[in-house]
Amino acid sequence: TCEIDSHADTCCMGRNFVPLYFTKEVVDVTPFTDRYTVLRDVPVAGGATHIQLDDGLEYILVVHQGLWFREELDVPLLNPYQLRAHGVHVWNNPGNTQHPLSLYDPQLSLRIPM
Repeated sequence: TCEIDSHADTCCMGRNFVPLYFTKEVVDVTPFTDRYTVLRDVPVAGGATHIQLDDGLEYILVVHQGLWFREELDVPLLNPYQLRAHGVHVWNNPGNTQHPLSLYDPQLSLRIPM
Protein backbone atom coordinates (compact mmCIF):
# COMPACT_ATOMS: atom_id res chain seq x y z
CA THR A 1 0.00 0.00 0.00
CA CYS A 2 1.21 3.48 -0.93
CA GLU A 3 -0.39 6.86 -0.42
CA ILE A 4 -0.33 9.90 -2.69
CA ASP A 5 0.94 12.94 -0.79
CA SER A 6 1.34 16.33 -2.48
CA HIS A 7 2.73 17.81 0.75
CA ALA A 8 5.85 15.66 0.54
CA ASP A 9 8.57 17.23 -1.63
CA THR A 10 9.60 13.86 -3.02
CA CYS A 11 8.61 10.21 -2.73
CA CYS A 12 9.27 8.69 0.67
CA MET A 13 10.04 4.97 1.03
CA GLY A 14 9.67 2.86 4.14
CA ARG A 15 9.16 -0.64 5.44
CA ASN A 16 7.56 -2.20 2.34
CA PHE A 17 10.32 -1.00 -0.02
CA VAL A 18 13.76 -2.51 -0.51
CA PRO A 19 16.67 -0.23 -1.40
CA LEU A 20 18.17 -0.66 -4.86
CA TYR A 21 20.91 1.93 -4.49
CA PHE A 22 21.93 4.88 -2.35
CA THR A 23 23.24 8.18 -3.65
CA LYS A 24 25.89 9.94 -1.62
CA GLU A 25 23.32 12.57 -0.69
CA VAL A 26 21.48 12.93 2.61
CA VAL A 27 18.90 15.55 3.51
CA ASP A 28 17.32 17.02 6.60
CA VAL A 29 13.54 16.60 6.57
CA THR A 30 11.74 19.54 8.11
CA PRO A 31 8.15 19.03 9.30
CA PHE A 32 5.32 21.41 8.56
CA THR A 33 5.10 22.51 12.21
CA ASP A 34 7.52 23.24 15.05
CA ARG A 35 5.80 20.55 17.17
CA TYR A 36 7.97 17.93 15.46
CA THR A 37 11.72 17.70 15.28
CA VAL A 38 13.81 17.76 12.15
CA LEU A 39 14.91 14.33 10.86
CA ARG A 40 18.58 14.63 10.00
CA ASP A 41 20.68 12.79 7.45
CA VAL A 42 17.86 10.97 5.65
CA PRO A 43 19.44 9.09 2.72
CA VAL A 44 18.42 9.71 -0.89
CA ALA A 45 17.93 6.36 -2.62
CA GLY A 46 16.23 4.29 -5.25
CA GLY A 47 13.92 1.56 -4.04
CA ALA A 48 11.36 -0.99 -5.14
CA THR A 49 8.18 -2.59 -3.85
CA HIS A 50 5.92 -5.38 -5.04
CA ILE A 51 2.31 -4.69 -5.99
CA GLN A 52 -0.40 -7.11 -7.00
CA LEU A 53 -3.48 -5.86 -8.82
CA ASP A 54 -7.01 -7.20 -8.43
CA ASP A 55 -6.60 -9.25 -11.61
CA GLY A 56 -3.70 -11.13 -10.00
CA LEU A 57 -0.97 -9.56 -12.12
CA GLU A 58 2.13 -8.57 -10.18
CA TYR A 59 4.50 -5.66 -10.76
CA ILE A 60 7.59 -4.11 -9.23
CA LEU A 61 7.15 -0.39 -8.57
CA VAL A 62 10.49 1.44 -8.67
CA VAL A 63 11.11 4.89 -7.18
CA HIS A 64 14.26 6.85 -8.03
CA GLN A 65 15.62 9.78 -6.01
CA GLY A 66 13.32 9.18 -3.05
CA LEU A 67 13.91 9.51 0.66
CA TRP A 68 14.80 6.29 2.47
CA PHE A 69 13.12 6.08 5.91
CA ARG A 70 13.75 2.37 6.54
CA GLU A 71 11.36 0.93 9.11
CA GLU A 72 10.38 4.39 10.39
CA LEU A 73 7.72 4.86 7.70
CA ASP A 74 4.79 2.42 7.69
CA VAL A 75 3.10 3.67 4.50
CA PRO A 76 5.22 5.03 1.64
CA LEU A 77 4.31 8.46 0.28
CA LEU A 78 4.29 8.99 -3.48
CA ASN A 79 4.62 12.59 -4.60
CA PRO A 80 2.23 13.21 -7.54
CA TYR A 81 4.39 16.02 -8.95
CA GLN A 82 7.48 13.79 -9.05
CA LEU A 83 5.47 11.02 -10.72
CA ARG A 84 3.97 13.40 -13.30
CA ALA A 85 7.41 14.86 -14.08
CA HIS A 86 8.42 11.35 -15.19
CA GLY A 87 5.41 10.68 -17.38
CA VAL A 88 3.09 8.89 -14.96
CA HIS A 89 -0.49 10.16 -15.00
CA VAL A 90 -1.78 10.67 -11.46
CA TRP A 91 -5.54 10.85 -11.18
CA ASN A 92 -6.15 11.71 -7.54
CA ASN A 93 -9.24 13.91 -7.82
CA PRO A 94 -12.31 12.03 -6.54
CA GLY A 95 -14.54 14.58 -8.30
CA ASN A 96 -13.15 13.67 -11.75
CA THR A 97 -15.71 11.30 -13.23
CA GLN A 98 -13.65 10.70 -16.39
CA HIS A 99 -10.70 9.08 -14.60
CA PRO A 100 -10.91 6.74 -11.61
CA LEU A 101 -8.49 7.31 -8.73
CA SER A 102 -5.36 5.70 -10.11
CA LEU A 103 -1.84 5.92 -11.43
CA TYR A 104 -1.43 5.31 -15.15
CA ASP A 105 1.76 4.59 -17.07
CA PRO A 106 1.08 5.32 -20.76
CA GLN A 107 4.26 3.52 -21.91
CA LEU A 108 3.05 0.26 -20.35
CA SER A 109 -0.68 0.96 -20.69
CA LEU A 110 -0.83 0.06 -17.01
CA ARG A 111 -3.37 1.47 -14.56
CA ILE A 112 -2.81 1.01 -10.83
CA PRO A 113 -5.96 1.72 -8.80
CA MET A 114 -5.63 3.73 -5.61
